[in-house]
Amino acid sequence: MTEWFRSWHGAPTDPKWVLIGKKAGVAPAVASAIAWAIFDHASQASPRGSSATFDCEVYAAWGGLEPEQVEAAVAAMRERGMILTDGMLASWRKRQPEREDGSAERARAWRERRRTQKNETERPEQNRTEQNRDISKADASLGNEPDIVSPVNTSQSQEGLVSSAVSIEKHRGKTEELRQALRSLGEQWNALAASFRLPEIEEIKPGSTRERQALARLREAPDCASTLMSRIRGSPYLRGEVNGFRCSFDWIIKPTNFQKIMEGNYEDRKEKRSY
Repeated sequence: MTEWFRSWHGAPTDPKWVLIGKKAGVAPAVASAIAWAIFDHASQASPRGSSATFDCEVYAAWGGLEPEQVEAAVAAMRERGMILTDGMLASWRKRQPEREDGSAERARAWRERRRTQKNETERPEQNRTEQNRDISKADASLGNEPDIVSPVNTSQSQEGLVSSAVSIEKHRGKTEELRQALRSLGEQWNALAASFRLPEIEEIKPGSTRERQALARLREAPDCASTLMSRIRGSPYLRGEVNGFRCSFDWIIKPTNFQKIMEGNYEDRKEKRSY
């Protein structure tokens, strides 16, 4: 059976390969290829995620490289903290699941969840029906008309209505908080954009892709705006000072880009480099 390991969007052209390649004296594409060979090896290693037994000489022979070039790339990855001293890939456990379920098993688990949800939804109505039926039988045994059934658990029904009303009010409060956070995010972006000549935004239209993406990020990290702007402010690449690239509001709120920014992948580390 084919086995897999997880990558991330934009990984083959991640700016970090430019730095690794420069350190190792190879092109960024070569640095990326070496990294992928290490990832593939680590996925099959024991323990999974370890690059300790990766053979630089064998890969160099296969790829038409000098062993020293591969070794230099591995050393640069260690220097940047991508490979730990014991050979484990630093982000392996975060990006890779402990086990890979087959599609059939995931489908069974999904069906079981749906079945459980359906049963939980239908159970209260079934209980009410059974209670009404019991009352009808009792009325008939007493000589009463069974056609009209008295309401059951009236107080519980009222409590349910009150509970629903409270839930609606809480939802409205959370929605307003999100709207305020969304306005703040847009305002902070425009202030930052004006400082570094990045593209400002005119509006966030209700129902637009921009609004949906931004709200999704705010639901994931409600207080992210200040940290996000700080990360961008500290990155020459995101400020538009490297290779002519300039980040935009729509670019930073995309899931993959947002996560990489928040994790500090674009931070300026010139002070830590020796080249």
